[in-house]
Amino acid sequence: MKRLIQYLISAVVVFTMAFTQSAYAAENDHQEIAVIYSSNKLTIEGAPENTTVEVSNMLGVKVFITKTTNQYKNEYTVSFSKGFYIVRVGSDVKRIVVR
Repeated sequence: MKRLIQYLISAVVVFTMAFTQSAYAAENDHQEIAVIYSSNKLTIEGAPENTTVEVSNMLGVKVFITKTTNQYKNEYTVSFSKGFYIVRVGSDVKRIVVR
């Protein structure tokens, strides 16, 4: 019985280490995407080319939709009313505040 418990503990430790390493690798493969809004300019940095960008207000209404054209930096001239907005860039979700 004692051996069985030791075996199960070892299996859990090995599984946990393997899962943590694979999650860490997947996280590091994902490039961080930056979303910046200033002076009526929305800037998206680090998103792959041809990625969908959607901006929604807090009611869920989409107020801006486009696709990235450049892998490194995309700038869009937009005018948002004051408030909070959700920016979805591919599968990443960011929040911006317009003051």
